[in-house]
Amino acid sequence: MPKTDDELMICVSNGDINAFAALFERYKADVVNFLCRQCGDYSKAEDVAQECFIRVFKNAGSYKPEGKFRNWLMTVAVNLNRSSAVKLSEKNRPGSIENCACLEDGAQKPHSDIEMKEMQSVIQNALNNLPPEQREVVVLRHFQNMKFDEISSVLDCPVDTVKSRMRYGLLKLFELLKGTGYEL
Repeated sequence: MPKTDDELMICVSNGDINAFAALFERYKADVVNFLCRQCGDYSKAEDVAQECFIRVFKNAGSYKPEGKFRNWLMTVAVNLNRSSAVKLSEKNRPGSIENCACLEDGAQKPHSDIEMKEMQSVIQNALNNLPPEQREVVVLRHFQNMKFDEISSVLDCPVDTVKSRMRYGLLKLFELLKGTGYEL
């Protein structure tokens, strides 16, 4: 039977590289997907994800198995993304995710790679036009399938704030995607 995340983290805190590798394999796609949706650049998302997992390894001793590991991990990813976003000026931020193969749950299923890239680009452009706080909530909820209370924990804000950001974020996405053929 596979070990739980908390059991693996206890092993990691004792220097078990295999336990760390198991956590990495279990969550790498989630972290990269989240970061890719935030920044729109797969290469940058991989770099920030790598830094995220380095921090997880270095800080394994401070992890408390009281909550969910995934929430703790996503908190690290959110904070790293925020600090790396501060370093980038808005004019240098990429506008699409043509190189980002992280779309997993589109309403429409594209018939070709070209259609997939076009849909990813349209969706990422719409996401990029959301305020960062709304984008974080929308991505965590719809692309990471996190519950509102989990998002609240990750972002360290009240559940009502998360729900409000989600509502306004979705309303803005609906507006941005109107007429694109990829309406939600």
